[in-house]
Amino acid sequence: MHVKSNEISEKKNAIASVLKAMTETSTAISALEAKIKNKDTSPEDVKLLMPELDAKNAEFESLVTKTEEIKSEIRRTELINELTQTQGIAKGLKEVITYSDGEHNQISEQKERDFVSKTYIFDGKEGLRDYAADKGENVIDAVRKTDKEGKSSFLVPSYMRDHILTNKFVAKGAYNVLTSDASGSQSGGGSLVPTTFIPELYKIPQITDRLMDRCMVKRAIGGTAQFPKLTQSVNRWGVSASWGDEGGQISEDNPSFSRLEVSTGRLTCLSQVSEKELRVNAVGLEAEMTTMFRGAVNDAVSQAILSGSGGNNRPYGINTNTAIASGVVVHARETASQVSYKDLNALQFAVEPGVADEGMYIIKSGANGAMKYIAGLYDTYGRPVLREFFKEGLGTVPTLLGSEYMITPNNTVSLGGRGDVIFGAPQNYALAIDQDISIARSDQYAFNQGLITFRVICYFGGRPLGYSCFAVLGDVSTASSSSSSSST
Repeated sequence: MHVKSNEISEKKNAIASVLKAMTETSTAISALEAKIKNKDTSPEDVKLLMPELDAKNAEFESLVTKTEEIKSEIRRTELINELTQTQGIAKGLKEVITYSDGEHNQISEQKERDFVSKTYIFDGKEGLRDYAADKGENVIDAVRKTDKEGKSSFLVPSYMRDHILTNKFVAKGAYNVLTSDASGSQSGGGSLVPTTFIPELYKIPQITDRLMDRCMVKRAIGGTAQFPKLTQSVNRWGVSASWGDEGGQISEDNPSFSRLEVSTGRLTCLSQVSEKELRVNAVGLEAEMTTMFRGAVNDAVSQAILSGSGGNNRPYGINTNTAIASGVVVHARETASQVSYKDLNALQFAVEPGVADEGMYIIKSGANGAMKYIAGLYDTYGRPVLREFFKEGLGTVPTLLGSEYMITPNNTVSLGGRGDVIFGAPQNYALAIDQDISIARSDQYAFNQGLITFRVICYFGGRPLGYSCFAVLGDVSTASSSSSSSST
């Protein structure tokens, strides 16, 4: 019953073939969408292109489905190989391998694993339960082996260990599945909590994508970082080309360079934890404190990138009066306290054309954030504005009108406020770091209180590099425009 490895290789080659077709189809979709968005394309041509675009999207989706089918076949084949090479489950295997290709799916695969695990553990004298009883051991001890160095490992596959280490079979009161009780006697149906476990500190999951990591970052020397910059207030390339007559004087236009200076301000944290808590807490609390501090600093810096005031050498943000006065574009929204498809589309065209290709939306998360409202929007063709696109090297990725988006609590503006939606390329924000996160511990600061003190000091500064590289959604009555770029 063992499946040859070349069958798996053939299936993987099939995936590569489908991936090539997906890439070609994605390229065709991008070309069609570019034509449709082109201002030179007439409405009549758009109507002719839409059916072709829908057909290509359908073709792409069918290729995605085909890929999932092949991946499922590979998983099934590997499962069969794993089972046939595991000792003691040949009898269960004969009863399991009865499904047809048309009926196989992830649920049936789990049922197959469950059946084999049950058979292996409980099937009469051939089962692990009675084998363990003959040796006077619990099931969990019977499936362990110890090497010469004293390290313990399991004799059964991982999915069988899951059945042993959880209460899936504990309900059968006659079976001693897990462990003995506190007195050392076997505890009827087994303990619901294994004696060996990895402690974990419960925390609300946080966003791992950090806005500050996407900026142009430089190390500040002596509290200041310099960002060389080409002045493009008149000519977008820094120099101009001009027509002239043969033998005539050639016009001179010299480039102008500057150095944008960014100073840094101090950012700190100070926390105290009791000595007893550090000693008795099983989760490695000191290491957790490091994670907490880094997260807090990331939030403070990322929030400053968006809305920092800029005082005392601190970063000043994209959605501030200072940045807007210097050229950050403000687009007036279509309807108060709402975000429309037209608003989102206009933000892309409000920034430099080159920025739009690399730009991303930065939107507030949560119940009062704009993202909750945007999720229900559709474009003029009745398609949701949140769609998945295929990008080479990344696969299928979620996008907002074809651009990347970040949902973050660091954008603190609620739906309807100026800056509830920001569009631009974060790499056009200059972020200076004088001293990265440095965490110090003191046992003496609060010695007479039995407290351990942790302190963090770091220095950051920042400002937008190219002001027209960002656009914010404003109120109904307020809007601004900027030149192609700021010379500031």
